[in-house]
Amino acid sequence: MDVQGSSERVQVRIEWVGGGSSEGVVIRPIGKLSDLSTYPQIYQRVQELTEAGWAATAIAQALSDEGYYSARGAARFGTQTIRQIQRQAGVRAPRPHNRSRQELLPDEWWPAELVRILGIPRGSLHHWIRQGLVRARQLDEPLHRWVVWADEAEQERLRQYHQQTIGDDLRHRWTKAPLAQQNE
Repeated sequence: MDVQGSSERVQVRIEWVGGGSSEGVVIRPIGKLSDLSTYPQIYQRVQELTEAGWAATAIAQALSDEGYYSARGAARFGTQTIRQIQRQAGVRAPRPHNRSRQELLPDEWWPAELVRILGIPRGSLHHWIRQGLVRARQLDEPLHRWVVWADEAEQERLRQYHQQTIGDDLRHRWTKAPLAQQNE
């Protein structure tokens, strides 16, 4: 075996009892992204896509689609990894300051608008989007922004659902508390 520097690549040679041999390269997980043999290409690609206005999630998907892999050997990059590279490169995806409603259909909202109207945390709405609890779509654009459908009845349902989940969470905390279990 011959580890190629501190990279993920390990040259392996197997010598067989019959006299033959086999050679190949094995990929191993490593601790630091910057130790990847493909890190310069990944770094450059993140810079290019960020400057082209791509969101971190879209960049992560593109890198995976292009055959790059993370330091841990996973086939997919996470958005945190992409943001880390963006910070190192000193680049940020341009964020539109004025979100035009021209892209929206009737009763559709940008998530930031909808959370203000509903008076709920942004994280709750994004959790509901991921869980499929709200009707939402992603725009086919470099930023892949989310759009949520909510007419007046749906807005009221979401307000009530939020209140219900707050109550469920508090009841869960009280009924699952360690002291309650000790007294049983």
